[in-house]
Amino acid sequence: MRQNLRSHGSTHTETNKISGTVVDMNGAVIQGAKIALLFENTEKVSAITDYAGSFHLDQIAPGKYALQVEYPGFKLLRVENLGITTEEDQVLSLILSETRYFMGVVATESISVIESSPSAIPTEPPLPRKTKKPRP
Repeated sequence: MRQNLRSHGSTHTETNKISGTVVDMNGAVIQGAKIALLFENTEKVSAITDYAGSFHLDQIAPGKYALQVEYPGFKLLRVENLGITTEEDQVLSLILSETRYFMGVVATESISVIESSPSAIPTEPPLPRKTKKPRP
């Protein structure tokens, strides 16, 4: 486990990291997406995805967070209730879907993590429902 020396006093705090990749619905990597880790709607740390769509957020204190992913032309993705512990690092696979603009309104998607393990966090947006066309 990693130890982080805080600037206030000599307190050592256990920390962890979050890493992963960001792709579109077709599996193409998204380079340059902004990943922000939020605590009580305040950004604590952020990163930009690299050429392979990968990101790394280090020195994360244990707690419940929201993770937000933004990239132009795609719906904002927000993962709620992301639990961070000192026991294991979190590895996420995030899938963004293209956005549709309606009179200046941008659509967003939000998912909530109810239960998770470090390698199996559900971060895919819901798939559209199939509808049957009426018969002529």
